[in-house]
Amino acid sequence: MTPQPVISKLKEAERIFADLQSELFNQQLGYYTRVNQLLDELFILIARGLTSQHNPNRDFPQIFMSLEQALRKNLSHQWTVEEMAAFVGLGTTTFTEKVKKYSGFTPLNYLITIRISEAIKLLKRNDLSLTAISLDTGFYSSQHFSTTFKKLTGYTPSDFRKKNMSNG
Repeated sequence: MTPQPVISKLKEAERIFADLQSELFNQQLGYYTRVNQLLDELFILIARGLTSQHNPNRDFPQIFMSLEQALRKNLSHQWTVEEMAAFVGLGTTTFTEKVKKYSGFTPLNYLITIRISEAIKLLKRNDLSLTAISLDTGFYSSQHFSTTFKKLTGYTPSDFRKKNMSNG
């Protein structure tokens, strides 16, 4: 069904095989029952692994990472939830639920945290103005950037820059 066997994807299987090897090698009291128990555990693990392969949303964290890379590459774009959902091939409701479950944020709040994290990187450079940083990271004004930055970090962008430069 897939190019890679299911077992190679399951870390838990590695532990079961190690326990099986130990039981078969040592053959302590009750080893026969323990081997059967471990084989049952392995079969259940494989069955669950195969079942989850048919879930089209099983790779959401991988898709989420590709979305995050796309957002970081084009932060100045005014992303909408619809655009982000379309990027990963989900409807907006399902997408919003998955982003909340995965990140703890709504899609737009997650985008803001990415924008602020990129702004923090840019603030460490002295050659960029606060206005340039705010526009490069997708804020519609320096004031909006400053207000959002302070709300999330506790510092204004200029205070953050001063603090960072004095510690650097």
